[in-house]
Amino acid sequence: QAKTLFPYTTLFRSSEFVSLTLTMDRGSFLTFNSIYLFPTNDPGYEGAGFPRDFTVYTSTDNSTWLSAYSTTGQPQPTNGEPLKVNFTIRYARYVKVVITRIYASEATTYKAQLRAIEIY
Repeated sequence: QAKTLFPYTTLFRSSEFVSLTLTMDRGSFLTFNSIYLFPTNDPGYEGAGFPRDFTVYTSTDNSTWLSAYSTTGQPQPTNGEPLKVNFTIRYARYVKVVITRIYASEATTYKAQLRAIEIY
């Protein structure tokens, strides 16, 4: 079953370098091996504010975190399609996405934006 976190947006920032943490509680222990990050899909702003550098962590207790996936320089989505992030199978309750760099949301400003996150 998918667990969905709905739209996420930060306030405007002057830099692409950020320190943002999104923590999701799945409600119970489940087995999963991927998450989908859905970019913005507004005309003219497809992929605006999408994470460029990020790490996905999992936890059974919301205290001890294990890295599941990490990337730098993730290409900016331009068609509104979600990014599927695969990793080895995990049995956990919590998922955390730590974002350290984002794409511009407008010409010279930055704000992290995700239409949704789904966990499978």
